[in-house]
Amino acid sequence: MPNQRPVYRNGLRTQAFVAPTSLVTRISSTRAAIDSVELDTAWLDRLHALLALSERIVWVMGALLALGILLVVGNTIRLSIAARVDEIRVTKLVGA
Repeated sequence: MPNQRPVYRNGLRTQAFVAPTSLVTRISSTRAAIDSVELDTAWLDRLHALLALSERIVWVMGALLALGILLVVGNTIRLSIAARVDEIRVTKLVGA
């Protein structure tokens, strides 16, 4: 793996993703001093489930935040119009 170039995402250096099962196969076949390699796939499954849940939570929170922003902007515009209702009536009478 020393020949592999580093992967950059968002300006940060990250490791390239390697499938866990292929990594276990590669380690056990290339290292003679290693007797056995264990892979806890249940832990990886729990980690992926937790990441999926956190991604859903972020999307829901983002949608709620966007809805809140739309409601605040709409209410601000409505209050601005309500505060100037007399000016709007006068300008309509003048011919605007």
